Amino acid sequence: MSQIRTIIPKFLLHSRRLFSSHHCNIATDLSLKILQRHGFTESQGRQALNSIESLLRPDTYETIDYTLSSWKRNVLPRNHPDHVANHEDFKQVFWNQEARLLLVGENFIENRIYQLKNLDLVRGQNDLWQAFHLSPAGFFLQDWQEFLKKYYYITFKILPWLNSTNDKTDQIHPLIRHPQSIEQTYMQIKTRFIFAQRTGFKVAESKNVNLKTLLLLTENDFLQIYAPNCTVEEFRALEKLNMTELGNEDDELFEDLVQLSPKRQQSMKNTDKSFMKKSIEEGILLSN
Repeated sequence: MSQIRTIIPKFLLHSRRLFSSHHCNIATDLSLKILQRHGFTESQGRQALNSIESLLRPDTYETIDYTLSSWKRNVLPRNHPDHVANHEDFKQVFWNQEARLLLVGENFIENRIYQLKNLDLVRGQNDLWQAFHLSPAGFFLQDWQEFLKKYYYITFKILPWLNSTNDKTDQIHPLIRHPQSIEQTYMQIKTRFIFAQRTGFKVAESKNVNLKTLLLLTENDFLQIYAPNCTVEEFRALEKLNMTELGNEDDELFEDLVQLSPKRQQSMKNTDKSFMKKSIEEGILLSN
């Protein structure tokens, strides 16, 4: 009897593994065929699917098919001079950067684009492509309230400081020029700005000062530009201070702005709402 008690659980566990593995293989194979139909090589398709393997279901291939068509329709520039290179860049977003974008619904895509345009952040198809191509997770998967909090802080605190002369000749929003900035955490953005500001850095006397040098460089390179006489240890001390109550200046203001921001379109279907809820539960969306 002792042998039977031992063997049966092992057999059941082995059966579950076979069942799970079987369905996973079916989901992967069907999804791979869809990706190849959209121009992905087998290698590109497998790389994309491997990163979202735990999220695949037997019917996922249908979602991927509709989603890729929607992304193409909504973000690909219509008058790009090199169509082939542009399509390769489009595929690269999914297989090399953010495969989770294959799993969002069409209504979610259109609603996020609507939200970005409503902020006057994305002002045309080229802006939209720039955001999608260079910061797909930051612009299209990040929790919207987190996105807004960073956007408002950058727009109302950092950009006026960087553009002290109030030059408005540039028609492209600085966040579109350096879209990876929105992928930094709110605390990182805030700490870099406060540190540069408190060191007495003179923006008007400096060249090549922008969101990239402020937010996207390494700590050492950042300090070399904005505070060459300060150490990394001093910078990290301010970072720790910002994590305490003493460093909460302005936070409530930007949280209020988030609450007052325009809401999403009301045409979201129930299927997309359930997907969003499921996405958050499974960790598809970012939250910095």
